[in-house]
Amino acid sequence: MNDPGPGAPELAVFGEWNTANLGDRAIGRAARAFFAECGWRATPYALGALCRVAGADDGRAPDGAFHALRLAGASGALKRRARAVRQRYRMLWLLGPLSRAQAIVVGGGGLLGDANLHFPQSLAAVATLARALGKPLLCLGCGASGPWSERGARLIGRFVAACRVVAVRDARTAARLRALGASPPPALFGDFCLAERDLRDDWPTDSRTTLALNVYAAPDQSGTGQERYENAMVRLGRSLGGHDGRKLCVFTTGTSEDEAPARRVHARLPGASLHLPSGLDGLETLMRGGGLVVASRLHAAILALARGAAVLGCSPTSKLTDYLETMGLREYAFGPDDVDALARCVAREGCARLRAGQVGALRRAPVWAGRADARRALEALASGAAGAARVDVTG
Repeated sequence: MNDPGPGAPELAVFGEWNTANLGDRAIGRAARAFFAECGWRATPYALGALCRVAGADDGRAPDGAFHALRLAGASGALKRRARAVRQRYRMLWLLGPLSRAQAIVVGGGGLLGDANLHFPQSLAAVATLARALGKPLLCLGCGASGPWSERGARLIGRFVAACRVVAVRDARTAARLRALGASPPPALFGDFCLAERDLRDDWPTDSRTTLALNVYAAPDQSGTGQERYENAMVRLGRSLGGHDGRKLCVFTTGTSEDEAPARRVHARLPGASLHLPSGLDGLETLMRGGGLVVASRLHAAILALARGAAVLGCSPTSKLTDYLETMGLREYAFGPDDVDALARCVAREGCARLRAGQVGALRRAPVWAGRADARRALEALASGAAGAARVDVTG
């Protein structure tokens, strides 16, 4: 990872990179590298909990008596009120650490979702802190999945209005923010985990012996819906197994709830291997060996594209499709009811042609212009912060 140097200004970065999902951890790692390239030393904070990421030097925000607010079986309304009280308490704690930062970023992942007001309440708190401290606020690489409640949309709109720069993950998120009145219109940023430098023509191919099938526990799926999805993945695995002599592997991105569905699908595919990575290194090793990755989770697709594999999406939700469409890859997005079409696509194109076509489309994606603008804005802020620091020292 690039080192911005000991005199680099501090950037407080709010995200969700302290979860079990390896995709979230990958966002955190890639985001810190991006900010370092822009001249910043990034300090990570958890957006949902409004605290430093576990393991940081000055620890987590103290909970004190607020452990009592974690009420088992409490109603959604009571939990929201309890969270609001806890967040006001943590905002006071954050005033000290954030006062030392020269700018604040909310970056990467589905942080513009509602989820029973979990993120909107935190976004409003971060915007309030930025205004109170007079710190520039930016929103980079975030996406919005699922419906917004009326209050959630209002809080997200206020957060976006407080941001100096808004560059989001996908075009659908940008359209939703425009509908809230975001001005200027949000730019596109893509995902931190896929950079232009990843779109190489010289990725080694001799070790790409795997056809990897990503299986997950689909959100908001009834038992019947999950069963239908798993049946589709089994049918797909049987159709693709042995294609181009590649070995079939069923895998997850490390999320615990995905393990049971992956084991069930694997048990129905004789000869397939099962990969349940516990860390990013294990997941990325699989990606580097994959000639083709069929992804259900968003970051299974993104990490595979970043490591030289061809990718086809197969998901019952729109999150992955929205990203692929933004990146010029809509034709490679399928649903569980389209697995026969997906298999025909593989048979027709082959892994090498799929990858070549995808790289060409990715290089033309509109996100690179938005990312370049965001980089310039961050570099200008870093330069200004460094200049102010020199004035303080010499003046």
